Amino acid sequence: QAIRLNPNDANAFKNRCGARAILGQLQLALTDCDESLRLKPNDAYTLDSRGFTHLKLGRPAAAIVDYDAALRLDPAIEESLHGRGLAYIARGDQVQGQRDIAAARRIDPDIAGKFRRWGVREP
Repeated sequence: QAIRLNPNDANAFKNRCGARAILGQLQLALTDCDESLRLKPNDAYTLDSRGFTHLKLGRPAAAIVDYDAALRLDPAIEESLHGRGLAYIARGDQVQGQRDIAAARRIDPDIAGKFRRWGVREP
């Protein structure tokens, strides 16, 4: 509804991107994230959502690129730290992956629980 009322609302696309990623509508989520970034480039939370979508799609390299960009804008996004950690582990870098996961847990001790509720488990 928000997008229909204002098709230039980057936040509405960002929110729908995140919801679609959690629900498993991954290609639609990517489309929404890309539109949000077109309307509002360099939004850390949109980059985080796109990274999460790539993570769920099994694209750890793309996830790391988006999570890195999000963390450059806001280094304290625990979801980006945790997701990037999982992506590093998926690429075989246990050391960096565990470092990021530990940093995320210092911010939010239940970050792994959030990711489980969103359909992503730690390896």
